[in-house]
Parts: sequence; C-alpha cells; structure tokens
Amino acid sequence: MARINTLLVKSANLIAHFESKVIFDVSVLQISMYSTKFEMKDSFSSDIRLKLIMALWSLLFTKCFFLEFLVRHYAVPINSLYYVWTLSILMAAVATTVYAELQIKERAKSIRLPNSFFVLMGNIITALFVISALIAPEKQSHIALVLAALIVTAQHTWLWIGNLDKSYRITSWGWLLGVTAITSVGSPYGFLVFSICMLTLSAAPTLARFLALRKAMV
Repeated sequence: MARINTLLVKSANLIAHFESKVIFDVSVLQISMYSTKFEMKDSFSSDIRLKLIMALWSLLFTKCFFLEFLVRHYAVPINSLYYVWTLSILMAAVATTVYAELQIKERAKSIRLPNSFFVLMGNIITALFVISALIAPEKQSHIALVLAALIVTAQHTWLWIGNLDKSYRITSWGWLLGVTAITSVGSPYGFLVFSICMLTLSAAPTLARFLALRKAMV
C-alpha cells in the first residue's frame, strides 16, 4: 500500500511538472507571438508614417517648383530662393523631425540598405542640381534642371529593376517623358513641367501607397 501511495505521489508530481512545463511553454510562445505581432505592427506603422512624410514632401516640392515657374515667368521681384524654397524646406524639415519620431538606430539600419542608400544619395545629388538651377544663369539653370530630372528618373528605374516593383515602371517612363519635355520647353517652363511630374509621378503614387497601407492596417 505504501508503494502504491509512493507511486501515485510520484505520478502526480510528474503530471504536475509536465502540466506546468506545458503551461510555461505555451505562455512563452504566446508572449513571443505577441511580441512579434507588436514589432510587425510597429514596423508597419513606421512604413505608413514614412509614406505620408514622403507624400507631403513631394507636395511641398510641387508647390516650390510651381511658384518658381510663376516668379520667373511673370518676373516677380522677390528672392524666390529665400521666400519660396528656404522657408518652406526649413519649416517642413522641423515638422518632419517632430512628427516622424523615428529612432536613430532604426534610421541607421534603413540607411544601410542598398536601395535606401542609393535613394538617399540620389536625393542629395538632385538637391544640388536643383540649387544650381535656382542660382545659375538661365542656360546653365536649364541644364541643371534637366540633370536633376534625370537623377530622379534613375532613382525610379533603380527601384523598378532592383525591387521588381511594377508600380515604379510607370513612374520611370513618366519621368523619362518629363526629362524630354523639360529639355524641349526650356526655362522657365521646365520648372512647370518638373512641378507637374512631382505631383503626378511622386506625390500621387506615394499618397496612394500610404492610403493602401493605412487601409490594410485597419
């Protein structure tokens, strides 16, 4: 009888140990799944935030290029480099810094990616050509504007081929047509064409991606 009791006690202990282990493993699995889901949701939210910021910046540059065309076409006596470009970009940069709330490590990881690094360098080179177009004489200004549009075209082509993303195929061809149009019309209408390209080929598609991601998250 004593042996039976001992065996029953040992069996009960083994069952209890097994049950506790199973409960612990399930709990760990649930925590891990919740953590993974939270990280995925957080990453998804970052993507949505980034798409919105990109769309807003594209709209900002659309406005700047359009106003630059108006200033040049109607010979408005203002310093457009300061009143149109510098003030707008400074305010947008401050708003972006406050709104984005992206961690430094997260930004560093994304910049290390080949596509992100290429796009970043392309944006810097494009900005330099745009600045040259704003401060250079008319002939050199037109050349710099064409080169800026070519860099943007190369970026979209890279994203189309590198990511095999068909959505960039249309924008790549669109920017190529935009480069042809900017080359043909000359200054100051090149700024107007650049503005139209920014609106239809950068701002609108990016805004559409933002809305699609937001809808998928709901």
